[in-house]
Amino acid sequence: MDNQVHQKTYYPQLDAIRGIGVLVVFLYHSYKPVFGTTLLMQFLSFCYNQLYLSMDIFLALSAFFITHISLNEYKQTNTFSFRFFMVRRILRIWPLYFLILFFSFVILKIYTVHYSIPITMPPAKWYIFFISNFYTEPHVFYLRQLWTISVEEQFYVVWGLVLYFFIERLKWFIGLFLCISIVFCYYSELNHNSVFFHSLIYLYDMMIGSLMAYLIYKKSKIVEKIKFFSTQQNAIFYLFIPCFFILYFFLNKNIKGFGNDILVVTMKLIFILHHGFLFINQMLNKNRIFNLSNQKFLTYTGKISYSLYCIHAIVLTFGLIMLKKINIILTKELYAIIMFGISYLLAMISYHYYEIRFLRLKQRFNKA
Repeated sequence: MDNQVHQKTYYPQLDAIRGIGVLVVFLYHSYKPVFGTTLLMQFLSFCYNQLYLSMDIFLALSAFFITHISLNEYKQTNTFSFRFFMVRRILRIWPLYFLILFFSFVILKIYTVHYSIPITMPPAKWYIFFISNFYTEPHVFYLRQLWTISVEEQFYVVWGLVLYFFIERLKWFIGLFLCISIVFCYYSELNHNSVFFHSLIYLYDMMIGSLMAYLIYKKSKIVEKIKFFSTQQNAIFYLFIPCFFILYFFLNKNIKGFGNDILVVTMKLIFILHHGFLFINQMLNKNRIFNLSNQKFLTYTGKISYSLYCIHAIVLTFGLIMLKKINIILTKELYAIIMFGISYLLAMISYHYYEIRFLRLKQRFNKA
């Protein structure tokens, strides 16, 4: 979830999209509303249950950033450094990630054993080697939520090597990986395989992000078309999202069995593709209806989104334990608000007083 990009290629509106995404993730994890049985309430319940798609947007946006930066580097220097690429990824992800692992597998382990607190911990190797998305045994919530970090780290290694050896043939690898992921998504859904955390499921998201960066790099006709959308065309483009969910709701309600399996995958693929074009629209179109670059809170939240994503699950996990221990009962709404405030404050502290020290080092590994 990297958001510290070179100054020339920084777009605050994309950080704002990331900010929206992490707020949606927090809402999904912290607040479970009870919906009624009317048609409207069924629709709202359906929409709420689709909030998990924000993780797909995160992954697509992450891939977009790293591919966009790498292509700019190649354009300006005619070279691509795999070593610099990986060092930048490490400086962004590892400091906070391994701090959490140290807290979990060293400090917390000692504390829980001493005070006989029942917390289910996984074997550390799954997290140390970034393969936790393949560990399916139940374990503590806040660690489980780091599965996306494993997916991203796996992608960074593979994609970095592709960029190093085949950057001139990038479109073929984007097409190949898209096909592999799409086939895997349909195969898994049709066979009802429980592969929610599988890397190949999310390879599609990251290829959509990479595709959008490649289209910008090549100044594709579709990019030029989106760049010059009129106000009316922008209105239609943004209305697609609510219309999409309304259509999806009624189709999902009336199509069962095999047809529904096809529908679930197809609608997800369309949703991610549309958001890929949304990245381009927010970056380049001057007539865009929602100029997210002016939304300071969302932009700042996007900057600290990685911190907030990692920390919010810790706060939710131990906040619930502490409330039960001291026998305090809060309404769902008040619980979510308090936990958000604590999570946001800790994320700010982590970003400004810890992570920023490593992020500044990244400038030494920018070739462009």
